[in-house]
Amino acid sequence: YQSLHTAVIGAKGKPVEIQIRTRRMHHVAEYGIAAHWRYKETGSSTKADSSTDRKLAWLRQLVDWRQDLADAQEYMEEVKIDLFSDQVFVFSPRGDVMDLPSGSTPIDFAYRIHTAVGHKCAGAKINDRIMPLNTVLKNGDIVEIITTKILQPKMDWLNFAKTHGAKSKIRLWFKKHHRDEHIQQGRQMLESELGRASLDDFLKSDKVAEVGRKLNLKKAEDLLAAVGYGDITVSQVVHRLREMEKQEEIEKKGYMLPAAQETKARDIGSLGGLLHHLAKCCQPVPGEEIVGVVTRGSGIAVHRSDCSNMLQVDEARRMSVDWSTERNTTYPACLLVECLDRVGIAGDILKKVSDNKVNLRDLRVETKKEKKAAVIMLILEVSDISQLTQVSQSISQISDVIRVHRKDHRKKGAKVAPPPASNVTPLKAPQKSNEKGKSEPRAQSAD
Repeated sequence: YQSLHTAVIGAKGKPVEIQIRTRRMHHVAEYGIAAHWRYKETGSSTKADSSTDRKLAWLRQLVDWRQDLADAQEYMEEVKIDLFSDQVFVFSPRGDVMDLPSGSTPIDFAYRIHTAVGHKCAGAKINDRIMPLNTVLKNGDIVEIITTKILQPKMDWLNFAKTHGAKSKIRLWFKKHHRDEHIQQGRQMLESELGRASLDDFLKSDKVAEVGRKLNLKKAEDLLAAVGYGDITVSQVVHRLREMEKQEEIEKKGYMLPAAQETKARDIGSLGGLLHHLAKCCQPVPGEEIVGVVTRGSGIAVHRSDCSNMLQVDEARRMSVDWSTERNTTYPACLLVECLDRVGIAGDILKKVSDNKVNLRDLRVETKKEKKAAVIMLILEVSDISQLTQVSQSISQISDVIRVHRKDHRKKGAKVAPPPASNVTPLKAPQKSNEKGKSEPRAQSAD
């Protein structure tokens, strides 16, 4: 090892060992074989990591084997088995060495040489003997690939090819050269499964291409071929088709929507398991006009009809909804209070909220010192728009309150979103209230 190494007598007569090294010298000294064994014997080395210890222990085992095994050939065989237990090293007839994963066959060897050699592989000689293509190669084997221009890859090669490269090249060849067969096979597989699922008309419609696009395939034939050679399973296609049918059913009909902010599927009744939620962007409350938006994966989003986000929604995805009277719950609503920044004004506002028996969920204050003003944001839990209006009017009567308003989610100059398509009944503004005075959204049937 390399080091500036000395020992001196220090304070109180105690010996001090000093070693000066560069980083490279330190690495060699700490983890190098000579230094490791030397320090193991003297017991004065800093311990290397466990991985290094294991490797050096293996090297010491090699020394022990060399002392125990008199025959050099036997010694080399033992070393090869232990050193490359997860690999095999084989030779070409010209002496080129090729490393392959343990369990590899002549097929893997052929495709490692070249894709064309693998495709035209007809047989193999292993140590000058003709052997089957599924023969497992061993260390030191000399492998010669026999090729022919007539033969082509076989599907059963996938059963004994070991390397990913060989398998992927075999699959790719079949995708390119047997596309028509795979399309026919995929069609038969789908017909059989769709018949059991009562979806027989699927293959006769344009939904094949639509499902294919959802799976990043351009054409209907691409989907059938992918099913045929196993890239896409039949169950994946059926699952996508079920999703499309449910989406179409929602768009054609109206449903009762429970008004809770988020409802379990079992509480939705006629929705057939579809979730819904109140849109966070505008936070509608009973008494306001609302519009439902069919989303992908999140059920129906209920927006205020004047929400600016509705202007960006495709008309086909909108559905008419109204508040029904089946639930007793509260809804989050945001009020902004613009006021002068004086002592005690926040307490006055909270008292008005409490007097109206409204629960306060959150409060945030933003001060504008240069204008001696503040903006207080209140997140309230209200039962309907009338309760929200009442608490808003109460707060506006406080001295030094300049303005109280609902947080406006509309962009400047934005118009109210147009109503749903003509085949859906327009929104009904009148409200129905139960004995508890609570409301929830209800869809209007297109029928």
